[in-house]
Amino acid sequence: MFTKAFRFFILLSLCIVIFNDTGFAQPGKRKKANPVFNPDTVYYPFYNQVQMIEINYKRAWVEEAYHKEGYQPRAMPFGFSMPRVHPGVYIFRNQSGTIIRAYNSGYSLDSLNKIFKDAKKEPSQIITGKSSYPVRHSFPIRVMEYAQQLEKAIPGFYKVYTETPQLFTYTPEFDEQFKVGLIDTLGTIVFPIEFDYIESIGNDFLVKKSNLFGVLNKEKQAIIPVAYESVSQTADAVIFSNNNKKEKIYDFKKKTVTTLNNYDWIDEDRFDDADQISTNGKKVNLIAVRKNGLTGFINQQKKEIVTPVYDYAQVNYQEGRSLVCRNNKWGYVDENGKEIIPCQYEDAMNFYQGKALVTSNGSVLCIDINGNVTAGCDEKLIKWEKSSELGDRGSFIKNRYIAGRVHRYGIVDESGKFKAAIYYENITGIRLSNNKTEWSQQYYKARRFSKWGVISKNGDVILPFEYDDIYDFNGGHNKAMLRKDERYGMVNEDFKMLLPCKYEALNYSSIPGKIIFTEKGKQGWMDANLKVQVIPQYNEIGNVANARVRVKKDNFYGIIDTSGKEIVPIRYESLATQFFNGLILASWRKKWGYVDSTGTVAIAFQYDNGRNFSGKITAVQKGKLYGFINRNNEPVSGFMYDFVDYEWTIDGLIKVVKKEKIGFVNQEGREVIPCMYDEERGFNPKLGHYLRLGTVWMYVN
Repeated sequence: MFTKAFRFFILLSLCIVIFNDTGFAQPGKRKKANPVFNPDTVYYPFYNQVQMIEINYKRAWVEEAYHKEGYQPRAMPFGFSMPRVHPGVYIFRNQSGTIIRAYNSGYSLDSLNKIFKDAKKEPSQIITGKSSYPVRHSFPIRVMEYAQQLEKAIPGFYKVYTETPQLFTYTPEFDEQFKVGLIDTLGTIVFPIEFDYIESIGNDFLVKKSNLFGVLNKEKQAIIPVAYESVSQTADAVIFSNNNKKEKIYDFKKKTVTTLNNYDWIDEDRFDDADQISTNGKKVNLIAVRKNGLTGFINQQKKEIVTPVYDYAQVNYQEGRSLVCRNNKWGYVDENGKEIIPCQYEDAMNFYQGKALVTSNGSVLCIDINGNVTAGCDEKLIKWEKSSELGDRGSFIKNRYIAGRVHRYGIVDESGKFKAAIYYENITGIRLSNNKTEWSQQYYKARRFSKWGVISKNGDVILPFEYDDIYDFNGGHNKAMLRKDERYGMVNEDFKMLLPCKYEALNYSSIPGKIIFTEKGKQGWMDANLKVQVIPQYNEIGNVANARVRVKKDNFYGIIDTSGKEIVPIRYESLATQFFNGLILASWRKKWGYVDSTGTVAIAFQYDNGRNFSGKITAVQKGKLYGFINRNNEPVSGFMYDFVDYEWTIDGLIKVVKKEKIGFVNQEGREVIPCMYDEERGFNPKLGHYLRLGTVWMYVN
């Protein structure tokens, strides 16, 4: 815990506990295998009659990580697995030496005054345990240099997590447990301790409060209102989104705010690549954006240059031209986003030495950068491959082929005419378990922009490209599941939406004719017509067996039927998955017994363990030993076995162990194969049980 660690580190720091350290960890060079890694104590100069003392753990954390790497190197660096570095502790005292306020310390002011009462240090220095003797550095060089090492910090501002020192206890998840604020070098709270998250960006702060993001300046004035659901960052800017739509960009280096056109995606990598040079030596200042599945361009000033109209746009320029596709036809735009060569070709390649190959009405032509037909194309059109040449991709639909080139895919018919242009990242068939054919003859599953959608055999978009996965049809429901943002939905065979992607889980295989769904962590089910039959109330719904379903609710188990009616009360600590010969094994108040199919207790809860009643008799445990009982709870053998197996073999016997020797008992409870064997390796219906006696293996029946 932090309080113990803090006391330990503070006392060691003040006493300057010495340990040997030769720098970064190198096997064989350290004198101690397990040194103590002390935090650094920074004494800042008095300002307005107040001195700040900082206990900083960053250097010690880094040293510990290097030390562990030196002695125990492994594939994943220790820095990834170690608990996060302790937050800085900030203590403030007046000129008389009295501690007047403290943050992140875990100590009361009285305790801190006792710890620091003899700490008469120079007014500006660092004491660190890194070297084998105390290191003191005066201002301004060493201390100010050290202060700059604070992660993403603005000088003069420090993160604090509580105003009451003794309430703060460090855990690796402290950022999730405490609200965060900022103090200045006098210990005054300048940002109230009410934020979920604070990070410096330039000279401002990206903040999160009540799960919404915004930007505040040093004076707590809103540059971007704290009103956005999500953010993404580049080296120079922060992009703010609501409902997955990009709405604003804050360039914290230029201090500019730009309103966007609610784009679904922005090529953020281009923000940090403003000086990109195309192959003709000109700068390319355009950034690709997407909206409603179509691509357009904005410039470096975030102004829309080309409205999103293209199905596909190549992000890199070749000789001042970029390939674009619209309505299944290819063309080219220049560095300014102007469509310099119209989208009119069935196929096209990048320019090379001022020329490019295109396909028009089935003929391959050579054009120049202005679209004029010319001669002299030295290279050949890169041939696309049919699905039969692409390995195990398959011709899923009759008279259609998946075409591929340079890791992009499209669809062509038997004559070679494109039905879907080659710009998909993946295309695959859709399996139908309830159809005469194995694969859908109308639709393909395709991936575009790293998201899945559905296209028809003629290339029409049937389901938009916004899903993380689209599953095959199975379970006899004529329905398929979709996954989007970790939520599940369902469509019919024509990919019309049946259930929106709002469920935490969907399962139509556990109970025939039912669809189990999860909402807010609770499970229920609906019928095949999507009518809710059992409202979500269970922690767990198991598989059906004999029209009975085991359920779990509030850590207790019971049985319901397929209409949702409770059969066995939901009160048992543990419960078997199904009935055997009309009885089910259950535990109540840490004892085991059996319940019948009406929910009545058939054998009282008196045993320490038990087995399913899959035979005429079953094994139960009392204390450490097992014996056998019948359905009337009458003993048919004494409690003499150390272990009884879980399943009866097909010859009606069950394996038992007594004093480390193996034998077999029949359904009358009689030991028909004595407990004298040392090992067992299965059963042969003709020969018997394969057993070892000493060093000899034999079949016994």
